Amino acid sequence: MVTGQSGCSSARSCEGGSGVLPGTACSSALRPVVSSDVNDVSRFAPDRTLVIRNPVAGRFLSRWRARRLERLLRQQGYDIARTEAPGHATALARDHAARHPEGALVVIGGDGTLLEVLRELPHRVPLALYPVGTVNLLALALGIPVRIREWLRMLQQGAVAEIWGATANDVPFASVVSSGLDAQAVATVNPWLKRLAQEFAYAVSALIGYFRYRNPHWRIRLDGDPVQEPVLGVVMGLVPYFGGPNVNFPDTDPRERSLTVCLLGGTKRCRYWKYTWGMLTGTLAQMQGTVYRKVTSVTIESDPPIAVEADGEFIGNTPVDIRVDEQPRRVLVPESMTRLQQE
Repeated sequence: MVTGQSGCSSARSCEGGSGVLPGTACSSALRPVVSSDVNDVSRFAPDRTLVIRNPVAGRFLSRWRARRLERLLRQQGYDIARTEAPGHATALARDHAARHPEGALVVIGGDGTLLEVLRELPHRVPLALYPVGTVNLLALALGIPVRIREWLRMLQQGAVAEIWGATANDVPFASVVSSGLDAQAVATVNPWLKRLAQEFAYAVSALIGYFRYRNPHWRIRLDGDPVQEPVLGVVMGLVPYFGGPNVNFPDTDPRERSLTVCLLGGTKRCRYWKYTWGMLTGTLAQMQGTVYRKVTSVTIESDPPIAVEADGEFIGNTPVDIRVDEQPRRVLVPESMTRLQQE
């Protein structure tokens, strides 16, 4: 493990087969690996593709764009299914994959909709994502456009990339997972206020939670190795971003089978303000007290149990067993992403 520090280094060392990251704010351009199956893009043809749209996802402009995209796809002959209740997207994805094993899926929605789809979507089924909401971290990492004309071009001319997902207590997630005060804020956020103003709602929930928060006794293992350092919380990512469009997991690439773990070191609750500032400004990795490591499995226990969130959704309390998938997911990305070279 290497603690947060300033400066930049591209060097890596190995402990038990896991890369160890220097705590820096350096990052590299993503170059997803394209599937060798050249027919994958053809699987997004209207006769074999289901479009799942969450009609209540997003606000104002993003919801208007989603309605417009739905209308254009319907005109092109795509079947559209709107979700009607929590969990509906899971059933729709499962049924479509069973009826069309060589088909594909389009998801128009936010992180919650994507999480529902991933619960029972086989890894072999290619997925196209149109992000609706504040910030979709996976879409941001893969360069997926929000402008409708560009997105439709991707649907016709894009490439299928192989990326790695993970599960937390068998619940799939695509971008980030955490446990600690930030997860408590997600767990206790007011649903009505979240629909009205998501960022403000989380801020209020975090502020209230801060004064009630009591740091538990943590028992954390990274690839089976126990963590000895005292921590206030744990944040983990499959993509470079956390806390909005901020690079807080440097040198993290969804095409690599690994999960970047950041331990928020310390015991004093007031240090959470510093870490929160780091998350919001993209400087978390430069802060003293952060410890970074790349792994494929994490187990977290705590006394008392504490909240766990994945991709902005509360999924339960500790204990939690987090594992990178054994097979990659297949996601449609712009063709230009396949030409990017790591710098």
